[in-house]
Amino acid sequence: MLKTGARIAVVAPGSRVRSEKLHFPLSRLQDCGWDYVLGQHVYDQHRYYAGSREARLSDLIWALTTPDIDAVWFARGGSGTGQLLSGIPWNSLDGRPVIGFSDGTVLHISLFNAGIASVHGPSLASLGTDDESADEFSWDALRSLLCEGRDTPLTGQLLCGPGEVVRGNLIGGNLTVIASLAGTRHAMKADGAIVVLEDVNEPTYKIARYLWQLIESNCLSGAVGIGFGELKGCGRNDENPDYLKEAVREMMEPLSIPVLWGLPIGHGRRNVAFRHGVAATLDPFLGITAWG
Repeated sequence: MLKTGARIAVVAPGSRVRSEKLHFPLSRLQDCGWDYVLGQHVYDQHRYYAGSREARLSDLIWALTTPDIDAVWFARGGSGTGQLLSGIPWNSLDGRPVIGFSDGTVLHISLFNAGIASVHGPSLASLGTDDESADEFSWDALRSLLCEGRDTPLTGQLLCGPGEVVRGNLIGGNLTVIASLAGTRHAMKADGAIVVLEDVNEPTYKIARYLWQLIESNCLSGAVGIGFGELKGCGRNDENPDYLKEAVREMMEPLSIPVLWGLPIGHGRRNVAFRHGVAATLDPFLGITAWG
């Protein structure tokens, strides 16, 4: 948990972030009594990245290993964090909270593979630019998790599979990002896990393709349950609005495990934080709750 006076490192390991996107979110950190320190290269630009690979890696290693840093927060997602994984000194990490989602999924998965829990939750730039654009429910859930260790259940509806309660480590994140890890040494290992998936602006055929890739590469092998968050803007050009849901059900049914639909996570306005890599329960009627 983060106490008053905690020092939070803000980094941009992926895409470029504009300073005006962070003004309001950074003020919220101060309202909580936390201090923040920006990575040296947060506002750099190298093509569409927040600086060169070397600059972004330097900031990330600093944030993950400097002794007086209590937590690491992604400024935004985008693309590029996966390029840094091989350069991280995994044996030097101390388990400090890492907060983010989207492209940050690659770090969450790699931390889990290294036996370290993290926090799948809004990046700073996704917290809104003012009080009107911010989702207070998401912010309250995140603050409760970070300050009090209190988990907010991820509610959804049973899409397919048996209506039974299952337990396992809660992992996952962005579907496209997780699919990009398949076949690498950083691939997701879902044996005994509850996997949550979300995505944004992908056509239905790509969602089906990514799911097929996870299944055929054994990235979902041994998973005890799956939950789908918001697939914002996905399948928007489909002739039938039910195509996306039907396609997902068609891909998931052969797994014969409970699959939930409509969890409040993803790229939409509501993005409820959860502890990534800890023990959790999936109840088809109550949703997913972390407790480990």
